Amino acid sequence: MIDLTNILLIFLFAKIFGDIAERKNISSIVGHVICGIAFGPFLLGIIYPGKEIEVLADIGLLVIMLYAGLTSEYKELLKAKYTAIIIGIFGVITSFVLCFSVPWFLGFGLIPSLFVGIILTNTAVEIIGGMVANESNQNVSHILLGASFFDDIIAIYLVGLLSTITLNQSTFNLVDIGNVTLKIVIFFVITILISEFLISSKGRRIVKYLVEGDQHQSIMIVFIFTLVFALFASFIGLHEVIGSFLAGLVLSRIKEKEDPMLSFRIRFNEVTSEMNTLMRFLFMPLFFVYIGLLFNRENTQINIPLIILLFLGAMGGKIIGCGLASKLCKIDNRNSLLVGVGMCGRGSLELAIVRYGFSNGVISSDLYSSIVIVTLLSIIITPILFGRLIKESDVDFYDVSVP
Repeated sequence: MIDLTNILLIFLFAKIFGDIAERKNISSIVGHVICGIAFGPFLLGIIYPGKEIEVLADIGLLVIMLYAGLTSEYKELLKAKYTAIIIGIFGVITSFVLCFSVPWFLGFGLIPSLFVGIILTNTAVEIIGGMVANESNQNVSHILLGASFFDDIIAIYLVGLLSTITLNQSTFNLVDIGNVTLKIVIFFVITILISEFLISSKGRRIVKYLVEGDQHQSIMIVFIFTLVFALFASFIGLHEVIGSFLAGLVLSRIKEKEDPMLSFRIRFNEVTSEMNTLMRFLFMPLFFVYIGLLFNRENTQINIPLIILLFLGAMGGKIIGCGLASKLCKIDNRNSLLVGVGMCGRGSLELAIVRYGFSNGVISSDLYSSIVIVTLLSIIITPILFGRLIKESDVDFYDVSVP
């Protein structure tokens, strides 16, 4: 029997802390994680991360990754052409080098250092979306959204590569890396083929079945589709979250399907809206409070120098890498800095993946706590810096040139 007292306390305190965070213009994710740290074994010891909470958190993780895929936009890359890809690649490379180097030189070992470097290369699409939602510059918005989307794809690939090797306890040799890469490429190719089939005339019957029933039936089909992808990912040696993300990505392409009556898009938006409601008020509190609950006073060490160095690497990697790439794309200095700062935001994907690494023994508790804290700091600080840059620089956003 599930301990309903713990579940009640999680939702109650998550609601309070989430509301406080949002009133301060901070993501509710921050409030949820801090809630877990405060009421979990690290501080007050009121709530403990039992098995039933872990199971619910795992389901929440799949839903969060599904929603991340559902809300991704293929077309954002096309709007910014190659600029977003160039900025995304430069940002990933620079961030990876800096964030990998910190734990590596501090003696944490190759696999943990690679894991940290991979996690902190990503830019959170949801943070970018919140920052540019009210901005008049559509060119800069498309660059940031496109580059962050490309970051997600690279991060999913790299995590898939690392997760397969660590789960199979393989060493880093060219044969193993080649085999793992081939599996991941095949999975991505299958995903693309399925998505192309859905938006073709042959896939119309399947899409019609998805949208013709009532909304609850559509949501059930989406969940079944997601679980199939998650199981397939697990079968070929990838983590289930990768399958969940790609399932959402496939289904997101329904928005591109030609439909004069807009029935497909309307139903898709209804399903996405319902998923958003379920995620925000059910699955996100459960998962992110659980992230905080994993902090434990007995085995968690708050390594201040490590946190500072990782934070500087995570922020500096994006500002330097994405800023230089923006200059190469002939964007002026002020807007290059704006793009670099905007790409610093981390979010739910990092916290989702770091929990996998900690649970499977890939990273130690001090690395786990450091990554969580760095992620929370970036969620708080990036929108503040981005907003101040906009206010302080009298920039005509429509003058940004995009090759």
